[in-house]
Amino acid sequence: MYHCAGSSHGWLIFEKELVVTLLNPLSGNIIHLPRLIDRSRHILRRHTYPSNDYYGFTSVILSRDPSLGSFEFLIFGCYYIAHLKFGDKFWTLSERLKDFCSPQSLIFYKDRIIGVCKYGGIMCLDVIIGVKGSRRIELREIIPKCDIYIGDCFLSETTLGDLLVVYRYTNCGKFKVSKLIESDGQLPRLVPIDNLDGHSIFLDFLHNQSISVLASNYVGYCRPNSIYYLHRQRRSILTPSGVEIKEFNLEDQSCQKHPIPIPVELFWIVPSMTLPHSKV
Repeated sequence: MYHCAGSSHGWLIFEKELVVTLLNPLSGNIIHLPRLIDRSRHILRRHTYPSNDYYGFTSVILSRDPSLGSFEFLIFGCYYIAHLKFGDKFWTLSERLKDFCSPQSLIFYKDRIIGVCKYGGIMCLDVIIGVKGSRRIELREIIPKCDIYIGDCFLSETTLGDLLVVYRYTNCGKFKVSKLIESDGQLPRLVPIDNLDGHSIFLDFLHNQSISVLASNYVGYCRPNSIYYLHRQRRSILTPSGVEIKEFNLEDQSCQKHPIPIPVELFWIVPSMTLPHSKV
C-alpha cells in the first residue's frame, strides 16, 4: 500500500517500500524517483533505529514544479535527511546531526535550503560534493537558536520573495511572524512583523508544510493577513479523529475554528498545471 507523505508545488508524494512517486492530481502526470539508496549502496534499515517511524517522512519538499524542468527533492525523516537532484541515480543520505539542533521546517529559497528549529534557530543545509562524486549533507548556522523552547516553527516564502518565519507558541496557541533580512555587509537578522502584506499562510504541523498565497487571488476562500492551521484532534475509542482548521488573524490576534468531523487525511495544495497554449 502506498503512503501519501505530503504535497509540494501542487504535486502529491507517495512512498512504498522506500520507492518515492510524484503525482500531479490534476494533470495525471507521474514521476518515479530512485529507491532511497545512496552511492555506497547504503539503504535505510528499520531495525537500526528504535522507532518504527523511521521510514515516516515528516516533510517532503520540491525545489519547484517538476513540470517546469529539472528540480531537487528533499525528504526529512524522523532520523535522517535525504536529497536528490532529478536525473541522479542515488540519493544523498545523512543522519540528523546530534550536535546540532535539527531543523523542524525546511524550504528551498533562492538556490539554498533553509531550515528553522523549534528554538527559532535558522540554518542552511549544504550538499557538499567530495572526491569521486561523493556527497554529504552539512548544516550551517545562520542565526543562533534561542534558549527558550518556542514550539512549532515554519518557513514560508511569499509571492514577493520574502522569507517568513512563523512561530506557533504551543502554550497559548498564538502565532508570531518574523521576516528574515539578509543585507550585504550585515549579519542576517529576524524582524518581527504584524501583517502579511495581504498574504494568507497555510500550515500543517504533521507534514511540516507551509504555503503562502496572495489572498486577493482567492477571494472568498481565504482572508488576508490570516494564518490557517490544520489541527488534528486526538484519536480515541469513543470519538473518531477529525480535523479542525484554525484561522488566526495576525493583526487583531483573533482566532476562528472550522471543524471537519470526517476522519480523512488532508493536505494543503495549490493546483499547478502546464497547459498547452491555445491556437488562434
